[in-house]
Amino acid sequence: MSKSNFILYTLAYVGIAALLAFIGGPDILNGGREINTKPEVFNKVKRIDLKYNNLDIHPLMRNRLNLDIVTNKKTVHFQYYIPDEKYKTLLGVLKKESLIKNEEEFFNSLPVSFNKVELSFINTLEVIYSKEKLVYIAINKETILGSIPNIKKGIIICLGYFITILGWFGLLLLPIGAYFQIKDNEENGTTIYVPNRLEGIKSFFKIFTKQ
Repeated sequence: MSKSNFILYTLAYVGIAALLAFIGGPDILNGGREINTKPEVFNKVKRIDLKYNNLDIHPLMRNRLNLDIVTNKKTVHFQYYIPDEKYKTLLGVLKKESLIKNEEEFFNSLPVSFNKVELSFINTLEVIYSKEKLVYIAINKETILGSIPNIKKGIIICLGYFITILGWFGLLLLPIGAYFQIKDNEENGTTIYVPNRLEGIKSFFKIFTKQ
């Protein structure tokens, strides 16, 4: 490879490394940090309305259990997709408090509403939204929808750090490697080429092992 092409390739890789170090990695890192893991807590639930939607014209809206939880501050609305059977966690809570007897009776009674007297057992309702999307609900610490995204947040933050560090390593290693390749070419006539990542790392560490 000619020296001019080698320099162009090196500059291109340095540009990619800079994008990772200054844009890609930090953007992922900030996105991870913005993931909300702190629930919004409500202490009063005035009403819970449940409605089974299976008659909507649009197929994607069928088999939905619509749920509205009316608190003293806001109304929390979400849907269960019946075939997923994730609604069973809610039914477990209602059955435990003797508000329903069994699943068959529950669906036969829909639409149904529970008032604040029936819901007096609720001490806390915890809700987490991520960019306006509801991702977690718990009644008295018992999860009825989703989960707290702690693991997701941790993975994304670690990925952001990894990509940022990788970019900074590229900014450090690429110019050093290019310098020594050009130097060896001029002094010893060795061939200039763009190494793959593994070869580049090996070449970098050889610098510190030369006698």
